[in-house]
Amino acid sequence: MRVHWFAIAGLALLSAGCAVAPVKVEKEEHAILQRVEPAYRPSGQKPPLPVLTDTSGLTDFIHYALLNNPAVEMRFYQWKQDLDMTTAARYLPPISLTLDVQITDLLYLFEPGIMTMLTPRSKTVLDAEAASLDARKSRLMFEGEMLKTAFAVKKNAYLFRDVRQKETSFEESLTVLKELEVVADERVKTGKASVSDVLRIQREKAELLFTLAEMKDTEQVILAGFGAALGLPYGTPVPAPPSNLLFTEKNFSEDDIWNVVQKNNPELASYRDSVTRSGIFVKRMYKEYLPDWNVSLMKSMFSEMLMTEPGITVSLPWKDKVKAVIAAAENASRKTKAELAAKELDLAVMMADALFRWRQADREAALYRDELLPRVRVEYAIQKDRYLAGSASLDDLFMLLRQIIDYSRAYDSARALRQITLSEISFMIRGDFPPEEAVLRGGP
Repeated sequence: MRVHWFAIAGLALLSAGCAVAPVKVEKEEHAILQRVEPAYRPSGQKPPLPVLTDTSGLTDFIHYALLNNPAVEMRFYQWKQDLDMTTAARYLPPISLTLDVQITDLLYLFEPGIMTMLTPRSKTVLDAEAASLDARKSRLMFEGEMLKTAFAVKKNAYLFRDVRQKETSFEESLTVLKELEVVADERVKTGKASVSDVLRIQREKAELLFTLAEMKDTEQVILAGFGAALGLPYGTPVPAPPSNLLFTEKNFSEDDIWNVVQKNNPELASYRDSVTRSGIFVKRMYKEYLPDWNVSLMKSMFSEMLMTEPGITVSLPWKDKVKAVIAAAENASRKTKAELAAKELDLAVMMADALFRWRQADREAALYRDELLPRVRVEYAIQKDRYLAGSASLDDLFMLLRQIIDYSRAYDSARALRQITLSEISFMIRGDFPPEEAVLRGGP
């Protein structure tokens, strides 16, 4: 009897809590999580957010957004969830306690027992490897969401500055028109000009005031996007983006960018992991040829013979079914490889398009800054002196004033677009993480 109970205990020890060792990717992900979590969500709580003031720089706003944006937080907890599921995937099937009781007039049979399924460990190892790649994919999506958020903060900051610059240009033009209106009134009184000059100036003022009001309204749209990137709920006052923005000029090599894309882009890395996971899935389907074993031990407690009843059940796989799932897995693997190649092509097109837009904006900014604006301002100053002297028409002066306004708007837009495109290349294509936030990517 003692031997029988030792057999049951041995089966329990074999099955209960039995798991394969952590796989390589799972260890790496846990190590990264141990570095990221204390900075991002210490003890499961949001850390103190930076105080945003008028002197806060763009890095302060980006840091605030990364810690506060709910989309980033969602991706973080998805990563943690999938990493926990990786640990669960390493465990073998649990044991089951059974009880068989037969009662007639009296208790006739009372058989407690234990049952479990013995799955080949190679199947469990492959399941754990696949689950660990799912966890790493979730971490890459977490990083991708942080890059997306950082880009949104930077984009809206430069758009807001662009609008403010245009408003300043309009206000300066309004000041000029007010000065010209005073001069025109004086000339009308002395008979040197007609009332139509005054009316023309007032019409131009009305148009500029209308455009200025539209610019003010545009500010609110940009602030809404800026507040969303910061993770501020609707109705919460949105701080104005920083005004001390840097405008950098860089020269790019497509080969250099592509090398960084291959190394850093989290979306591309996710597609590569999908290819690796599909290969593991193929191997896992081949393991379906191996049978699973259900084993049990039942011990009769009240029968006359006090029997121990072992039981073994073996699954017999359908070979044609296994061949079909293997073929499906291999086709899925080919599909993920094609998806990776397609994504690389998409990124290459995105890179070429972004570089074209950057070069175009850079050329436009240089054209307006170095050629058009300096010349038209000189022409305007000359024409203004001639108008005040009574030797030039107001139409000629207004034409040059309009050119100054249009050129200034185009120059401000080109500068903003150039910087936004730089940020797009950096965050969305290259996958460059803000160096100040390296700890949120698991860095030192």
